[in-house]
Amino acid sequence: MGHLFLINDSFEIENIPESKRDKIFRDFCDAVENAMKSKDSFHGLPEIHNREYSYGTFYYDFLFQGWPVVNQNPALKGISSTTLNLYHSLVFAIPGLVSLLPSDSIFLDQFQYLHYGYSGFAMPSCPNPYVSCYSSWFEWKRLWLSQHQVEIVWKNGDDDFLPNKTLSDEILWKEVISHGMEDKLPKYKGNRTITFYEEVMKKKGPNTEAYTIEVGKKVAEANYYIYLPVLSRNERDAVKSLRTIFRLIGRNGSPQYISLDHKHGMFEYHNERGDHRGEFKFDGSYNSEAQNSHNFRTLESKGE
Repeated sequence: MGHLFLINDSFEIENIPESKRDKIFRDFCDAVENAMKSKDSFHGLPEIHNREYSYGTFYYDFLFQGWPVVNQNPALKGISSTTLNLYHSLVFAIPGLVSLLPSDSIFLDQFQYLHYGYSGFAMPSCPNPYVSCYSSWFEWKRLWLSQHQVEIVWKNGDDDFLPNKTLSDEILWKEVISHGMEDKLPKYKGNRTITFYEEVMKKKGPNTEAYTIEVGKKVAEANYYIYLPVLSRNERDAVKSLRTIFRLIGRNGSPQYISLDHKHGMFEYHNERGDHRGEFKFDGSYNSEAQNSHNFRTLESKGE
């Protein structure tokens, strides 16, 4: 569970173009929704209740107002009823969403050694780390969990090597879209992973190695793995071939490893001893059986 401190200045929208206001509000709602699901908590100063913005007070003239009132407020022009209703559905589900503190210094005193950050509407200048949308919330969460892997919550249905498999799948689909190949999906009976490999990865040719590192790194890091430069270098020297290796503390509390297969654009899974467990696609689906020749040779001397 993390802790986010709301920045009151961010909730002034007077200088935000009307065309961008609703998106900024919607992005913040997405951050709140995911934070709530992850049991993160919000904190703020008491002035959040009575500070006067261009539209009035944040809660009573904006967030907790009905659509007819918000729609008649010229300072809130650009905000949609859809996004306002979304926020209502979120905050009314959990009364007392924000815990009030006397000062920001007390917030730091309480949480500076825990997982903490700041939050609010997107703004040009903000403290770091700052959460204003889903992507910034996830990056805040990812960075912490990659360095504190024992805090990862493994659910019964999670893939044993990819605890965040849903996002992994989305990364591959975004690659399909960015390459303009989404119309090929019916050809592969709606299977996004096969579409990615057949229409994107297989067509990289001499760029396969670089593309494997680019996408493989995204997927590994989205699942909280950390890159191991020393082990990668030692294994490269031992087998005279490029190695890119990541580590995660697994479901059972032991280290597990992912090594990139630069030739096929896939993952090689390894257990805590460095034994090869097989080759798997970037979505975690099985591709080929384990091979002893793929076992790590230098794990004990990795220096990490």
